[in-house]
Amino acid sequence: MKRWLSLVAGAGLLLVSCETESRIPTEQSDAHPANAPVLSQEPGSTIHVFPQRGPRTPLPSGLLLSPPSLGSPTIAYHGGPIITTQKVQAIYWASRPIYAGGPTPGTTGAGSGDGSLIGFFLNHIGGSSYYGINTTYYDGSNNHVQNTVTYTRYWASNTGVPAAGASVSDAAVRQKILDGISSGALTWDPNTVYTVFSDSGVNLGGNFVPGGYCAYHNFWTQFFPSRVYKYAVMPHDIDIDLQNIPDTWCSKWILDYGSPNADAAADVEVNALAHEIEETNTDPQINAWYDLFNGQKYENADKCWRQFDPYYTTANGSRADMNLGGRDFLVQKNWEYGSLQGCATIFGVATLTLSPNPVSICLNGASPLSAATTDEIGNGWSAGTVGWSSSDPSIATVTSTGSRSGSASGVAAGQATITATLDGVSGQSTANVATCLAPPTNCQLAWIPPPHYLHVTWANSGAAGVSTEVEILKNGGNWTPVATAGPGISDYYYVLGTQTGLFYARVRHVKSGYSPSAYCNTGAVTVS
Repeated sequence: MKRWLSLVAGAGLLLVSCETESRIPTEQSDAHPANAPVLSQEPGSTIHVFPQRGPRTPLPSGLLLSPPSLGSPTIAYHGGPIITTQKVQAIYWASRPIYAGGPTPGTTGAGSGDGSLIGFFLNHIGGSSYYGINTTYYDGSNNHVQNTVTYTRYWASNTGVPAAGASVSDAAVRQKILDGISSGALTWDPNTVYTVFSDSGVNLGGNFVPGGYCAYHNFWTQFFPSRVYKYAVMPHDIDIDLQNIPDTWCSKWILDYGSPNADAAADVEVNALAHEIEETNTDPQINAWYDLFNGQKYENADKCWRQFDPYYTTANGSRADMNLGGRDFLVQKNWEYGSLQGCATIFGVATLTLSPNPVSICLNGASPLSAATTDEIGNGWSAGTVGWSSSDPSIATVTSTGSRSGSASGVAAGQATITATLDGVSGQSTANVATCLAPPTNCQLAWIPPPHYLHVTWANSGAAGVSTEVEILKNGGNWTPVATAGPGISDYYYVLGTQTGLFYARVRHVKSGYSPSAYCNTGAVTVS
């Protein structure tokens, strides 16, 4: 969700940077240095914010499970650019480490050297099944977002540090980013989102107050040299949650249910960080992917605001919904785009269903099996190849015949469980192995004009006491059982009435205590 302000808007990510000068805490001046690049602010553009409150009031307190998505049931592409290979640089703007284990003020370095939980998250979110949701988005040339997030640089700046209680304007945030690039603490890159973090008590961006935002992403255009900067403003979100104001919070579940990493401030911040990174990828200049609904633009993460499920209990008794690099996190869902659209936590196989179930297998014969795989919201999942196993190979064995198909063979009479597995998700079918009846032979289908019958004939196998099931198929539809002929009978008349079209028939022998025979199929006849 967003509020409309007269600034250039963009999508957000987390970035860190550092400086080495004075540690005296002062509010940064908005003055523009004489040697700085010329900036442009485009009237009528917007900052896209991650709000503390939503349009539905009142909202339930605590962990909200599967609420309706914000906006309409869909999201659409509006023609703007995306970032296909996302990079992050971060500025920690404070006179002390903002988060436990974070960079020492006055230093700069590679993102891999950021020992905070923020740094860990940034170094592990790329390539995850969670971030894979963003790969469902693409640009006008069908270039998809890649499942990568590269945390390239941090800058722990201790110059011009805003004091507790200070309000820092958006212009000052942008100038800080330019200062980092011009000093060499950061580097310019068009695929990078520069994310600025502040310490407790700082009103970073100007509206980090109760009822305001948790974070926002933005962009601006520089005329010379020609550049488009993307950045995210990341205030100290736990400041809002600690005030315990009804329906005014950023990630209050961490305070309500515990911090998965025993670092509440960072665990709260990570949720907003994921939100801004996802939106930077898919809508960096607020003109690519969004849902325009009742005058509001809802980006992908906006549509899943406050959705955290299914969750699990961590070793320390907290709640989490994903594990990245061996650490648990509680992070909101993201919007998946596809034939079906909806909020998801993972982009991968979620359900695997085997058919038929049960499956009848003739002794010394074989029966085919197929596996249907879908993701969390029901879209078909085609990646990977299913693995197969049998609970009792002395009864039934199974082999792969394709990425989603297998063949089960009967070894001895009895029952076994056939299991198909893909990426840790399994489905099962009960295999019943028995002596099968020999099938009918010489199956024929003829049309008898008025009084309008189909005449099905077959030769019985000769086994004693077998009946024959007869099925009809019309115009490529589904097979319909129409009769079971008793022992010794070798034909059946099917009354057509006024039906016309292309018809087929098939028959098989059945007998109590035996598996059905294979089908004997007729040719087609046309009824006019």
